[in-house]
Amino acid sequence: MIGAGPAGSVAALVLSRAGVPVTLVAPPERDVLAIGEGLPPAMRPVLDSLGLSARIEAQGHRHALGNRSAWGSERLSETDFIMHPFGHGWHLDRRAFDAGLVDAALEAGAILVRGSLRDVDGGPGAWRAIVATGAGRSTIVADMVIDCSGRRAAFARRQGARRHRVDRLIACAAVFASPAPDPDATTLIEAVADGWWYTARLPGATRILMFMTDSDLPSAREVRAPGAFRRRLAQTQHVGPLCEARRHDMASPLRVVAADTGRLDIVCGDGWLAAGDAAASFDPISSQGIMSAMQLGQRAADAVLHGTSREYGAAVEALYDRYIAVRAAVYAQERRWADAPFWERRHR
Repeated sequence: MIGAGPAGSVAALVLSRAGVPVTLVAPPERDVLAIGEGLPPAMRPVLDSLGLSARIEAQGHRHALGNRSAWGSERLSETDFIMHPFGHGWHLDRRAFDAGLVDAALEAGAILVRGSLRDVDGGPGAWRAIVATGAGRSTIVADMVIDCSGRRAAFARRQGARRHRVDRLIACAAVFASPAPDPDATTLIEAVADGWWYTARLPGATRILMFMTDSDLPSAREVRAPGAFRRRLAQTQHVGPLCEARRHDMASPLRVVAADTGRLDIVCGDGWLAAGDAAASFDPISSQGIMSAMQLGQRAADAVLHGTSREYGAAVEALYDRYIAVRAAVYAQERRWADAPFWERRHR
């Protein structure tokens, strides 16, 4: 298993429970801001099906009780989860969440190797992965490879797969901290001329702030400087005033990560599968990234157990096609800056 994020951990968990020997290859741990911290209420059936609900609840993540958005209008609209059939969502401590998934896989019998993947050679039934660890080089022999290496899809691309991107979306993010109480339990989204802002309270006295834009636009270059990030934040109508009212200030370095929509043209082959962001990646506006990664990890494991890789490929395509339709409908709702490059591309 290349990668130990949500997709890789879930695939390892399902396979290990079925008695399949699994080795998770994860990169060395780094002290960087973990981005991607929202789980919608619809995640609950997924967690239940994996037997993970109690574990996740015990981690103390903040309950997300609704969404607020200035999208298509400068006025805020609100969606309360109180009537949602699955109840609340979650604002995660992403490090703890990912670690919990890895722990569940290890408890089921998986093995974790932390290091840098140097090479994978051989073929179906006799793959050989070379991993550089702190103790030297380790060789892992496997019948099957599941590529959960994220958008780079390192292994799948070597098998001839090609990634097709729909956009160039990036997230410029930082954690803000406040000495004042902040009881807010909602997600706030605000559209602007060259992208959109996102903020939510995290466990502890912190708040995540993200500005989403396209990597080739001037805003993407400007916002990488903390001063410019703060100035742009101050120009917003809702996100900035919320932070100011609670005296939030930047408490981490800015981090820029890819957030583009895309998928591989081939998600499985002889002796391998791709899952998670390696197979298909989703715009954060969908709140679908973690949930879809875990679902694809589960489906990939089922494909290995039951030899249904063709059905797996069809399932990935169907999931992605449904998402693309929803994405188009969501962006179509914002018409205030129809001629601005960011929005014109999405309307097109």
